[in-house]
Amino acid sequence: MAAAQRCTGLSDWGDESFRMALRLLLDAYKHTAKLHLIGRLAIRQECIRLLSNRLRIQDELKRYPLIVHSPIKKPLVIVGLPRTGTTLLHNLLAQDPAARVPHMWELLQPSPSPDPEATTTEPRLEMAEQMVRKALALCSCCSGVGLNIIGYSSLPSIFSFLMRSSRCFPMLAWCKPTVIPRQP
Repeated sequence: MAAAQRCTGLSDWGDESFRMALRLLLDAYKHTAKLHLIGRLAIRQECIRLLSNRLRIQDELKRYPLIVHSPIKKPLVIVGLPRTGTTLLHNLLAQDPAARVPHMWELLQPSPSPDPEATTTEPRLEMAEQMVRKALALCSCCSGVGLNIIGYSSLPSIFSFLMRSSRCFPMLAWCKPTVIPRQP
């Protein structure tokens, strides 16, 4: 948690009821996951990223308290087991110009709220590209399969990345982002 605070310069965690669940998760990683050095480093970085996101979201909620009262009109949530057509359905729904589909960089670091006009100047694009590059390089090393890494962070969703990396990281196949309607 201290590392996330150093990364963001923030310290307000908001509701701290998450601490017990975090402690259980970290204990499970430490005592039952049997991770090697690279696995421990990857888990540490992911935990710091997620905790940093929590701090940034809490900060944004503090600065803009009306966010919690903003209605999300008619959200579409796609739920299904792997290999049942959820990706096809997601990609089909993403073609609707009225749909607001999250980009990978938004999913990796959701706060601050993205500027809809800043798709090429958004600083989180490079961070997302670096994360994907590292994950796919690790996947290529593990599987011996070379993977294309160009342009993943600007995709309308994380699905292409998940499809290619799910051989190395089966847990990723369960991550299904939602289609969020555009606000008028």
